[in-house]
Amino acid sequence: MKAWIFPILVIIIVIVSLALIYFKPDLFIRGSLISPLADSPNQTTITPNPLSRISTPAPVIPITITVTPPLSPTTLPGGVTSITLTGKKEASDSAKLLWTVDGQSQAGFIVLHSTLSAPVFPPRDGDQARSTYDSATRQYTLTGLSGTVFIRVCELVQNACGTYSNQISLEF
Repeated sequence: MKAWIFPILVIIIVIVSLALIYFKPDLFIRGSLISPLADSPNQTTITPNPLSRISTPAPVIPITITVTPPLSPTTLPGGVTSITLTGKKEASDSAKLLWTVDGQSQAGFIVLHSTLSAPVFPPRDGDQARSTYDSATRQYTLTGLSGTVFIRVCELVQNACGTYSNQISLEF
């Protein structure tokens, strides 16, 4: 065999190995491969890597992980489809709120007010929440208000807001 063939073969083997590492890195990774299940986009199964270089094989235990995306406030399953809020200034620092509801609340309502537009629950900085746990209640009096106040009501569902009402603003 000619002397130049051996270095050429070594170079070819190195190039092929580097290409495999670059384009197929999972062939060289120890441990497990993660592959998606065909029946659900929210599930992943972890299976052992058949090409793993572990000297003593570990027992194979398939693991299924189900990922459930969080519900947004508009998709919480409540009984109310819409809330219409009205309100008027009663005194120098209080407001009387009334609302009508399409549907039936199981847990009651949350009155939200803030100096920021579109108050939410759980409250962000500046938002305040008052709960009315009686599902038949459709009125509330807010006190201690000053400046411009933005007010909304929402249906209480699973310690969060389901359906939100329209927003009103009052000047104090």
